[in-house]
Amino acid sequence: MTININNASSFFSQYLPYIIKMPALGEPQSQNLVQWLVRTAVFVVFFAGQSAALNFSQFLSLLLWPFSHSYYQSYIKHTQRCFGILLVAINQFFAPSNFVITVDKSAKGVLKQSWNGAKVELDMPERLILIANHQIYADWLYVWCFTYLANAHGAIKIILKDSLKWLPIFGWVRILTNLIFFEYLFMICCIQ
Repeated sequence: MTININNASSFFSQYLPYIIKMPALGEPQSQNLVQWLVRTAVFVVFFAGQSAALNFSQFLSLLLWPFSHSYYQSYIKHTQRCFGILLVAINQFFAPSNFVITVDKSAKGVLKQSWNGAKVELDMPERLILIANHQIYADWLYVWCFTYLANAHGAIKIILKDSLKWLPIFGWVRILTNLIFFEYLFMICCIQ
């Protein structure tokens, strides 16, 4: 990843936009129908295959649970980090884009490069609560990219509606990863 630090216009001079460009496999090209179908098929196979492998490995973590709960939790966090890396890889390979972070001057040192300059990292506090509500489907992907840059992609807690935990395989695995499920009772909210 490369960092480009641009100065904002005079109106936004108190803010510093940081543009993080994730490396891509090339610039987007116009595609005909066959190329688009091949690219879509590669994406589906890549994402579904990796997700299925991660879900299977999370089911295997149940073998650790009776012996050591701490090993079980460590393994689940590792698989969660792997999922974060998968989402960043999908962004880099299939939808290369700029990731823009805008902060005020007090947070100037929040971005740093790794010792070899290969990776941009966010120097965030050790304990952080990041609350995000997605407006479009890509927003949750940006949260994973943000936490990946902060090296916190293994510590995400996601709140989902209760009915999603009953999805075959994918929903069941989410129970193992300690996600928070809530049941929204519409009628109770309306009465109150």
